[in-house]
Amino acid sequence: MQLTLGEVAERLGTSLDGDPTTPVTGVAGLSEAGEGDVSFLADERYAAAAARTRAAAVLVPADFTGHLPGTVLRVTSPYAAFVELAGLFHVDRARPEPGIHPTAVIDPTAELAPDTAVGAGAVIGPRVRVGAGTWVGAGAVLGADVCVGTDGEIHPLVHLRHGVVLGDRVIVQSGSVVGSDGFGYVSGPEGHRKIPHLGSVVVGDDVEIGANAAIDRGTLGNTVIEDGVKIDNLVH
Repeated sequence: MQLTLGEVAERLGTSLDGDPTTPVTGVAGLSEAGEGDVSFLADERYAAAAARTRAAAVLVPADFTGHLPGTVLRVTSPYAAFVELAGLFHVDRARPEPGIHPTAVIDPTAELAPDTAVGAGAVIGPRVRVGAGTWVGAGAVLGADVCVGTDGEIHPLVHLRHGVVLGDRVIVQSGSVVGSDGFGYVSGPEGHRKIPHLGSVVVGDDVEIGANAAIDRGTLGNTVIEDGVKIDNLVH
């Protein structure tokens, strides 16, 4: 995508002190920015880097009083505005086209929306339901009775254990396991006896689970991840 500074200012709802016809081709940090990039200054500690930047424009707080050599765009939150612009230029290269890879193994009782994408070597078990716009990456495993909502991203090598429920627009990054047994045992003369885990995991809408995370199922009730939760990599 290519915009002009005038179009950027219009999208962000701010005024422009500079040439509105200047082309904008991307976003970048202050030090990495080139002539077609927009960058941002959210902290005065980086003012020196902003003074040296080659960016076409810099997003600054509305009350910014310093001087920068290039164009300045005043916004309420420079970082939030930068994220909004980054979304315009971001191309999701991970998302595959809809379709099922010939090496995927799908149980005949599974129900997949017509525009689902399923990668190489993925395994989808009995009675699984996958909503519209969702993709399942290579080597991912969806156990029996798993339910995944719409517009989800199940990245490669994810394992959703039996009975796990994911809401809409849920992202599960590579290598994560959702619905594994918890660490529960009863100790006695014969050793450690494993406690059955009868619950499952229920994940709300707009959740992201980082890479190599592990979310255990409940012993009796469900483990519940509410709407909008963001979990980092390597979290148990």
